[in-house]
Amino acid sequence: MNFKALITAAAVIATLSGCATQSDLDRANIQIKSMEEHMTALDMRTQRLEQSRQKKVEMSRSDFCFSNNLMFSEGAHYLGKTCTRESGVMVYQAGSPVVYPLSWK
Repeated sequence: MNFKALITAAAVIATLSGCATQSDLDRANIQIKSMEEHMTALDMRTQRLEQSRQKKVEMSRSDFCFSNNLMFSEGAHYLGKTCTRESGVMVYQAGSPVVYPLSWK
């Protein structure tokens, strides 16, 4: 009887010897949670940077006049024309004022 119990105990110990302890699992869970939080923060930062980049591109197109592959700022004179923004009317879209693009007049 003792021999069977000893063999059973040895088999159980051999089977469980590769298992992680509770502290190992806790450490792994903490690392996973930390990685998930880091990934979420990076995703949010990427979204903010992309939105910022898009706004800059939109703004840069509306803030310049173009002619012969050259870029001119408001008030510039070129070939007898002036780079100006249409004024006098304020239009709002989704609660924000719409910026009229510059054009040659």
